[in-house]
Amino acid sequence: MYISTDAIILKSTPYKESSVISRLFTYEHGKVSVIFKGAKKSKKNISAIIEPSNIINITYYNNNSSLKNVKEVNLKKAYPNTRKILKNYYYIMAIIALLDKVCQENHKEKELFNLLLKIFDDINNQSASNDIIFLYFLFQLNKSLGFQLESSNIDTNVAAYIQILNQPNQDVSKIEKLFLDNIELVKNIKIIIYRHMKDYLIDLNDIHAIKLLRNHGIPSRSN
Repeated sequence: MYISTDAIILKSTPYKESSVISRLFTYEHGKVSVIFKGAKKSKKNISAIIEPSNIINITYYNNNSSLKNVKEVNLKKAYPNTRKILKNYYYIMAIIALLDKVCQENHKEKELFNLLLKIFDDINNQSASNDIIFLYFLFQLNKSLGFQLESSNIDTNVAAYIQILNQPNQDVSKIEKLFLDNIELVKNIKIIIYRHMKDYLIDLNDIHAIKLLRNHGIPSRSN
């Protein structure tokens, strides 16, 4: 049976002489791995279509194999500012790496898929500082996977902000204004969500792409 679905490219790796194996986060089936046979020799320039973070529409054969054979692929959307602006690229790669770690194969996550589209748009359009967008993503990721950080046992000065970060479909530019360049507040909330994720989901410091953001002082703004 063939499946046609939208998907986000998480990772693409050359395979043998002309093929590419890609890990996708699909709208219909969550994370799946596929093989693009002959991709590097294709006149369609498939290698450019399956760059990480690109949104594609793909048709693949849904058999019992862990590696699905691709019938057709088309590019739906790319994010030019994630490649032209290095800081944006680092944040996108950190999000993709985190998603790849925490999501299970063939586990449908439609809400999370739609969240990623919004987050990628926000980064590409520079809707707010990358730091705030990434922070908002972490809260929404935890909520989507069933590990929402509750504010009941947190200092009341911080709890109100956490409640806002837990709300879906937020305008990140408005969230940024709420913090009013309060770097210390953002830092404290980061510490809280990192500890929460270490306890319930994953240690973010174990993800190389996220360590790059912290250890090399990647600036949060794109300008």
